[in-house]
Amino acid sequence: MSMVRNMVRPMVRSMVRGMTEGLSGYSPLFWFNNMGQMNTPTGSTTKDNTRTSITTVFDHEGIVRECLAGEIAIDGGRRVETLTSTLTTHNVTVVSGRIYQVSCEGDNASTVVLTGAATGTLTNDGVDRQGFDTAKTASTTTLTLTVSGTLTHIQVEDVTGQASTVPGEKLDISTDYGFNVNGVKGFSIDLGNSISSGVVTEAAGAIISPVPQVLMQPNRTNAITYSKDLTNAAWTETGTSVAALDETGMDGVANSVCTLTDDNGAGYEFVYRTPTVANDSNTHTVRAFISKDSDVSRFVAVHVQVTGGTAQSGYGWLNTSTGAVTTSGVVGTFTVEANSVGDRWELILSLANNSTGNTALRIQLIPAAGTVIGTLSTAATGSTIVGNVEFHENKTIDEIRGTSPIFTSGSAVTIDNDLIEIADFDTWMPTAEFVIIFAFTPEGDWAAIGAEDLLYSGANAKLAYRASTQDGLEVTDGTNTSNIDSGHTPGDEVVMGVIGSAGFNKLQTGYTPDAGTTWNWDATPASFTSISPAILLEIWKVIASKTSQRGLLIYEEMPPSDNGNLTEVQDWVESNYASELQKVQG
Repeated sequence: MSMVRNMVRPMVRSMVRGMTEGLSGYSPLFWFNNMGQMNTPTGSTTKDNTRTSITTVFDHEGIVRECLAGEIAIDGGRRVETLTSTLTTHNVTVVSGRIYQVSCEGDNASTVVLTGAATGTLTNDGVDRQGFDTAKTASTTTLTLTVSGTLTHIQVEDVTGQASTVPGEKLDISTDYGFNVNGVKGFSIDLGNSISSGVVTEAAGAIISPVPQVLMQPNRTNAITYSKDLTNAAWTETGTSVAALDETGMDGVANSVCTLTDDNGAGYEFVYRTPTVANDSNTHTVRAFISKDSDVSRFVAVHVQVTGGTAQSGYGWLNTSTGAVTTSGVVGTFTVEANSVGDRWELILSLANNSTGNTALRIQLIPAAGTVIGTLSTAATGSTIVGNVEFHENKTIDEIRGTSPIFTSGSAVTIDNDLIEIADFDTWMPTAEFVIIFAFTPEGDWAAIGAEDLLYSGANAKLAYRASTQDGLEVTDGTNTSNIDSGHTPGDEVVMGVIGSAGFNKLQTGYTPDAGTTWNWDATPASFTSISPAILLEIWKVIASKTSQRGLLIYEEMPPSDNGNLTEVQDWVESNYASELQKVQG
C-alpha cells in the first residue's frame, strides 16, 4: 500500500482530449451510453449497427415501436421520428390506420393543406409551432402536403397509441442524432411540450424510469403469418365465430388484434396453425402475448404438438390474472413460462422434436380450456385477447424470452441480430493500462444459453465474453484469461469491471449481479502485459440471448490514488460505478 507506482497518477493528459467535456476528475477515454450516444478520442471514429432489417422495441409507454434498419434501438425510451422536413409541396408515405401529427411553422398566413390519407389545413401566423391540428388517422398510404407561403419547419410524426399527440421536439430528417439513422431521436425524458392558444411550447418532461437502455437482440424469424389477425384464412377455426378483430394492438392500432371466444359449454372452440418443421431433434419455441385480466372462471391453454412420427406434445396453461402456468398432456420435452410485459403476459412454450419423422407442428390457441388450470374441460367458456403469435424454429426459450414482438402479415419476418461496431478502436484503445465498466441486463439464463462475445476487439482482445453455458464472465488478452463465476438472475442488471494493468501484471474481471450489494472478483487474476486490439470494437459479436445495455466506459490508466494496488482499483470501481454511469446516461 505504501509503494507509489508510476502508473498511478493524476489523469490530466488522459482525461481531457475533448471527448468528455463537462466531466471532471478521472474520466472515461471512451463511452457509449444508454441513449445511443458515443464519445471517443477522435472525430473520425464512427459507430454502425450492422442490422439490415427493421426491428421493434417497447417504448416508455409500453407501446411497440418499429425501428429502422441500422438504428440503435432503445428499450423503454421515448422515440421520435420525423417522416419529412421538406418545405415544399410533396407526398409522405404513411400506414393506413395509424395516427399522425403534422406540425409546421412559417411566415404569416403560410399554410399546409392535407389531402389524401387525411384532410385539414395548418395555418401559421409567424409564431413558432402555430401550424398544427388534431392528430389524423391515415385512411390510405399517401399523405399529400400542399404548401403555400414560406415555411421554416415541417414535421410528420407517427403518434399512434401515445398518451399525448402534442407535436414533439423538432427534428431534421437529414440529421443523425446519435442513433445511426437520420431523423430519429431517443429520449430519456417524457414529452413535456404543451399547447396554449394554438402555440406549442417545448419543455422537458419527467425523467423516464426505469432508465432506457440500448437493446441488443438475436437473429430470429417469426414463421407465423398474420400473427395478429387470427381471423385471417391462414388460421383455422374450430367452432363458430371464435376470433374477432376488435382490440387495440401492442402498437397502439385500433382493431388490429383479436378476441378469442369459446361460448360452447359442450365443446372446445379454438384456432390453430400447422407450420412444417424438419425431421430432427431440435427444440422449437412458440410465443403468444395474451392480455392480463381478472377472469379465473376459465383458463387459457396453448397446445403444441409435432406429428408424423412418434408424436411429441404438451399443453401450456395460463392464469391470465396471476401469470401462473402449468402443463398437462406432456409427451417428450416440453416447457412453459409466463413473463409480465406491461398489460400482457408473454406466454412462451418450447417443444423438442425427436427425429422420428415428425414434420408437422400444430399450434392451438384455446381461450377456455378448462375451469381448473391444468385440467381440460369442455364446460369452460370465456374469452381472451391475443396480441401476437410467434413460431421460432430451432430456438429455445432462452433465445426468445424478452425479445420484442415480430408482427407479420402475408409472409414470415426475419430480424437479424444487432451488432454495434466502433471504428478506429486500435488507434485509441489503451493497451497496457485500462479500466472498463460495462452495465447490461441479460434476459437469458447464462447456465443454459450459448457463448457470447460481449465486447469483442478481435481474438486477441476479448474484453468481455462468456463461454457456452458458463454462469460467469471472462476476459482475455489472447494468451492469459481471467474469469469469475458468481451467477446472475435473468432480467437483473449486471455491472462488470475489467482491470488490465502491465504495472500490476494483472488482468482481472469482476461483476455485481445485485446492484452493488455483492461484488465478485477473480481471486487469481491472470498475468498481463498488453492487448492487441483489432481495428473495430464490436459490442455483442455473438449473441444468444436478448440483452439491453445502460453504459460502456473505457478509462486510460488506473484511477488516481496515493498508494497503487489492485485492491484500490477494485474499490474505486465498486464505489464509483453508479456515479460514473450516471455521468453519461442520456
